[in-house]
Amino acid sequence: MVVLIFVMQFLLALICAVMNILLEGNKVRELNGLRGSEFWAMVGTWWLMMTYFIPISLVVTLELVKLFQGNYMIGHKRMWSSMTETLPMMNNSSVNENLGQIKYIFSDKTGTLTSNVMNFKCLSAGGRIFGDKTTLTEEQLNQLPKVMNV
Repeated sequence: MVVLIFVMQFLLALICAVMNILLEGNKVRELNGLRGSEFWAMVGTWWLMMTYFIPISLVVTLELVKLFQGNYMIGHKRMWSSMTETLPMMNNSSVNENLGQIKYIFSDKTGTLTSNVMNFKCLSAGGRIFGDKTTLTEEQLNQLPKVMNV
């Protein structure tokens, strides 16, 4: 893909240099022996001008591809979550790049995968109890270590 981009950039520079010579054809050149080097210098000049054009268009193209991929993921039936009963949402365009980058897999001794879901049970702060009070009694809450210097 990168080679194709360089080939296209070279062809554009070559076409622009030829067009430049054709449009300036009526001017008299003082150094007739350097026409070949003038031509390649012109190709090099157009190449330098195209180096800013190609990367910007590639960035725009990549962002459009990410947008289309994100919209495809939003509407795909296999992306349905049975747990939340929803389809995925795209909040930014880099979601599809991060999708599939797994860093850790949690499992127990038998090798079965765990879901690593943390459910809020209760919180005791300043003597007040927040959350589900039926899971722990007052005595059990008092025996838990106290959080200091928060």
